[in-house]
Amino acid sequence: MNNSSFEPIGRIWDANTGELLHTLVGHTSGVNSAVYNATGSKIVTASSDNTARIWDANTGELLNTLEGHTSQVNSTLYNATGSQVVTVSGDSTARLWDAESDELLHTLEGHTDWVSSAVYNATGSQISNGFL
Repeated sequence: MNNSSFEPIGRIWDANTGELLHTLVGHTSGVNSAVYNATGSKIVTASSDNTARIWDANTGELLNTLEGHTSQVNSTLYNATGSQVVTVSGDSTARLWDAESDELLHTLEGHTDWVSSAVYNATGSQISNGFL
């Protein structure tokens, strides 16, 4: 996948007016995805720089950087309570993180190719992920 056309920033826009509210600066390569937590107070971005970053959605301030993947982070998501983040990567793993401390809780291994997405079940007790 060629990510050379992606900017290493994220942006927060007002959905009603189209006004640019914040620019999220910190990634060093393209931003592949972004998702809000359930309350809308935080955003997690996935990047080709092998990291995910957690941002304050109201100020655009960088709160945490999730490091450890050895290839680009393709996608991220929060669990329903916002206490955990899942990242999925081109390194054939998914990782489960504590969203407050940025502590790595588990590395989910077993895929033989890029992991492209993940989802929690309705109760938050299981994670399913898919690969390319």
